[in-house]
Amino acid sequence: MATEWKDADGTVANVNAVNSKAGTRYSVVFTYKVDGSWYGGTFTTNTPYSKGDTLAVQYDPSDPERNKYVRDEKRMRLAFAAFAIMVTILAIYFMLHPPAR
Repeated sequence: MATEWKDADGTVANVNAVNSKAGTRYSVVFTYKVDGSWYGGTFTTNTPYSKGDTLAVQYDPSDPERNKYVRDEKRMRLAFAAFAIMVTILAIYFMLHPPAR
């Protein structure tokens, strides 16, 4: 049977930035409360967070320690829309200016 994850409001407890040739990645530690008990988790992202930021978390109601960070869907939709616009512009450009042969 599939887990029916429940929503919780998480709070960023700590953020560590790790720089590399590929860019900066952030290790984010978060906490959330379920039925009066506190739980926590971590995830890694390219998005900078600050201590105290709120984020969406989902947890397994049969085992509240099991959790997953819910990516910011608005930001994901915006990135997808920007990508789709770029592809459309390139397609139109190449239709109007075919490569010379």
